[in-house]
Amino acid sequence: MRLPALLLAAAAGAAFLGPAGFAALPPTAQRLAEFRAVIGNATVAEVFRSDEITRIELVRQNRYRVSGARCVLDFELVWQPQPPGLVGPGTFELREAARRCD
Repeated sequence: MRLPALLLAAAAGAAFLGPAGFAALPPTAQRLAEFRAVIGNATVAEVFRSDEITRIELVRQNRYRVSGARCVLDFELVWQPQPPGLVGPGTFELREAARRCD
């Protein structure tokens, strides 16, 4: 009789915790990490070496735009899968999605 109750409690706990994976940072800290990655990106440094950055914006989920007087760069955040069983802040890389320069 105790085994079914124990299994039911385990199933309820698993449903509450959800699948193993990444747990994003608190929203403000996560957004700051994303902005820092954009600002520190080598492509941004190269393209805007002689062009002033006038705006960095989140244009939609996982897509950032860096604008200047002559160029606009779009980047996608590509989330990396976590190893099985690891729970913690997610990791991502930036991939250039579009570039328009005059």
